[in-house]
Amino acid sequence: LFARAVALARGDCPLLAQFAVAQATRAAAAPKDALPLFDALLADVVRRGVAVSPALLATAARVAEQAGESRRAADLEERALATEQQHLPNLIDMRAFRQRYQWLWDRYQAEVTAAVGAKDERGVARALAGAERTWKHWREGDRENPQMALDMANLQMAAGRKGAAWLYLSSIIEEKPKD
Repeated sequence: LFARAVALARGDCPLLAQFAVAQATRAAAAPKDALPLFDALLADVVRRGVAVSPALLATAARVAEQAGESRRAADLEERALATEQQHLPNLIDMRAFRQRYQWLWDRYQAEVTAAVGAKDERGVARALAGAERTWKHWREGDRENPQMALDMANLQMAAGRKGAAWLYLSSIIEEKPKD
C-alpha cells in the first residue's frame, strides 16, 4: 500500500497519495507518525480550496485519539460534525450521527471526570464548556432525544453544579410534561 501511495504521489492525485500514505502509516500501528500526515493533508485540502470532508476530519480525529491527543481528537470531531450538520436530516444517517456525537460526548465526560478528580476547577470549566457546546450542536440535529438532557444533567452533577443539572432536567419536563 505504501509503495502504491508513493506511485500515486508521482501522478495526478497528490491529495489521494497523501491520504494513502497517512492511512498506511496509521495501519502500521503508528498513529503518532500518522497524525502529522493527516494534519498536512487537511492543510493541503484547505490550501487547494477543496471542501474538507467530514469523513476525513473524523478519521483524523480517530488517529489523534489513538495518538493519545484527546483534546485534538475532540476538536477534529467537532469540525467534522459541524461540517456534516449542514446536511441534516436529508443526507445523514441519524444512527451514525448519534454514534459520532456519543463518541465526542464520551471524551468530554472523561475530561470532566478527570478534572473533578484532580480538583482542577479550570479544567472542569473548560471541559463543561466543550460538553455544553457539543450538547447544543447535537440537540440542533437530534431534538427528539430526551436522553441528552439527562446525560447533561448527570455531567453537571458530577461536576458539582446542582443548579445547572436541575435546569437540564427541568427542560425534559417542560418539553414533554405528559411523559
